[in-house]
Amino acid sequence: MFRDQTDTLRVGSPAPAFDLADADGKRISLASLKGGTIFVFFLRGTWCPNCKKFMKRLDADRKAFRDRDTRILCIAAQRVNGMTGARKFVQEHAYPFPLLFDENRRVTREWGVYHRIGVDALHIAHPAAFLLDAGQIIRWIAVSPNQYTRPSTPELVRAIEAVTGTPVPRA
Repeated sequence: MFRDQTDTLRVGSPAPAFDLADADGKRISLASLKGGTIFVFFLRGTWCPNCKKFMKRLDADRKAFRDRDTRILCIAAQRVNGMTGARKFVQEHAYPFPLLFDENRRVTREWGVYHRIGVDALHIAHPAAFLLDAGQIIRWIAVSPNQYTRPSTPELVRAIEAVTGTPVPRA
């Protein structure tokens, strides 16, 4: 169902570097996130109802990631000050993970998830998940086949445990 590679990346590829801003203009680079596992999620945008549901689920299930020493980072392929209301969305939702904006879609292209045009898409990202190890090598990829489907939290947890080799007992 999910593709395990992109147009530019495969499991085992080094994660392409990026330096993007959040809605407040604070810049975060991939290089600044060294150490530990990181999930990088690409979103269609903050206007997408399915992306909103996914971010809400990531927030609700954050303990599952924290218990496995895995950070979450979301990248939306949209403009902060565009007509889709990204800034307002961020102000209304205080998520515990960074939400960065790929305004010119450069990062989205480099990671191979750029969706130029489609029935329900125009210059956005394919929903995708990348799990990076402590050396920022991509160890797991799930590119969604459509705008509705995202990996479940148990699937994400299994990916973390497979990469780190350390399952955490369920309480």
